[in-house]
Amino acid sequence: MKKIFIIWSATILLASCGTSIEPNTTTESNNIGTINTVDRNQEILSLKPEYKAELYGKIKAVEWNVFTISEIDTSKDPTVNMELDEKKAYMMSLSDADRMALKDMIANSIKWDIKVMVPVWIPMIKKELVWEDKVDIEATLTDLKVWDIVSIWYNTDITDRKIAKYVKRNMRR
Repeated sequence: MKKIFIIWSATILLASCGTSIEPNTTTESNNIGTINTVDRNQEILSLKPEYKAELYGKIKAVEWNVFTISEIDTSKDPTVNMELDEKKAYMMSLSDADRMALKDMIANSIKWDIKVMVPVWIPMIKKELVWEDKVDIEATLTDLKVWDIVSIWYNTDITDRKIAKYVKRNMRR
């Protein structure tokens, strides 16, 4: 009985020695060393493709890491061809009600559904705040939920099915 208790205690002790994250800091400590999350976010952002995403849509369903995405018809978006600064200025010129109405209209302009596999290891980002002072931070597969609006860049090396190589969660519905 004492041997079982000692083995059980040792297992609990060993399991508790591992990665720890200090609250309200920008660093994570693990057995290897310290990782600066600001640097990690910059690394993830630097991997974002320079061209527009191939898919912009609303997550309709999730089964493991296969997402059913309702593609949004961007032709109804008056800001689709604007540069980032021009788009921000346009959105700021709208009232809160008009801005929300535009976002809802765009989000509900659906073309069709597409199934996309999102590998766990690919770089993903999400918006940290809701309005204009948005900051992109690293995301994981668990951050993507049904009704989220996402931009997806495809892995062009695989042509027989849609597999993501980069994902950005734009806004949460």
